[in-house]
Order: sequence, then C-alpha cells, then structure tokens
Amino acid sequence: MSDIPRTSRAAVLVDYNKPVEIREIEIPPLEPGAILVKVEAATICGTDVHISHGKLTQFSQVPLVPGHEIVGRVATAGKSVTKFKAGDIAAVGVIIDSCRHCEPCNRGEEHFCV
Repeated sequence: MSDIPRTSRAAVLVDYNKPVEIREIEIPPLEPGAILVKVEAATICGTDVHISHGKLTQFSQVPLVPGHEIVGRVATAGKSVTKFKAGDIAAVGVIIDSCRHCEPCNRGEEHFCV
C-alpha cells in the first residue's frame, strides 16, 4: 500500500448550520475485509441536508464527511478481499436513516424514503 496516500481532501461538516470546509483528513488503516475507494463522484441527499441543519443528530456527530452515496475506483483491497481489485469501479450507497412508516419504506425501498 506504499503508493496509497496517507491523507485525502474531503468536504467536512465541522459544525451544524455551518458551511462545509475542505480539509486534509487522514486515511485510516485498511482492515482485512475492506476496500479503499478513490471517490470520483458523491451525492448529497436529503438526510445529509437534515444532518447539516442539526437534525438527526442521533445518527451523526460533527465533524463528519457527508455524502454516503459514492462512485469511484478501488484503490486497494484488504488481504481477505477476493471480489475486488485495484481499478474496479465501485458504487456505494449506504442508507443511514429512514422513517420506516411511509409507502416506500413499507415496500422495502428505504432509499426512496419521503
């Protein structure tokens, strides 16, 4: 992993109701079953907006890097990873909150939560 940088630029929400700041953050050590993805694009969804306004704080702590929906390329893979290799395209979408009551949630489509 010597060609992998130790830091990365990121848009960081330093405090609620404040603009994000571009900061250099440390890349944590790679766990055996993890992959490191170089992000090429990320989205900011409604949950990210609510969090930035100080709502849904039970799911977040500042400082944080918003944008849990990303597309990028695998930079490296942990020792026990066999399905991904450097250069593969990776799309990641992590659902961090849903109401569990609206019609999309009741259909099992939490990513369309109202």
